[in-house]
Amino acid sequence: MAWVYSGSLSLPTFYVAPETWLNRLGDQFFKRDIDFDDDPEFSRRIALSGPDRNAVSHFFDRSRRQKLLAIDLPTIEATTNGFLFYRPGKLIATESLKSLMNEAFTLYQAFASDQTS
Repeated sequence: MAWVYSGSLSLPTFYVAPETWLNRLGDQFFKRDIDFDDDPEFSRRIALSGPDRNAVSHFFDRSRRQKLLAIDLPTIEATTNGFLFYRPGKLIATESLKSLMNEAFTLYQAFASDQTS
């Protein structure tokens, strides 16, 4: 698990997780998953939700979606200045900690890009 915080981040509140059959079943009733017609691979592999669907959809432009797909499908919980990055049920070996931190930093860079405009 990694908590990434920066006063320079300005994130919408969102939740990202690998898409599972349970997510798809729940979405039949609650319609929380945000899908992208122009990116069926992302929509098939990633469950994305947030209280402000428009802000979350706008934030996850093609570049951010591609960077997220390049990482081993993490779970991310984000709010304004930070995000929690983890893989439920998976223990990270000490020798893999550097890899986890690199992935968290990659996400930070993707999420922080274009934040000044």
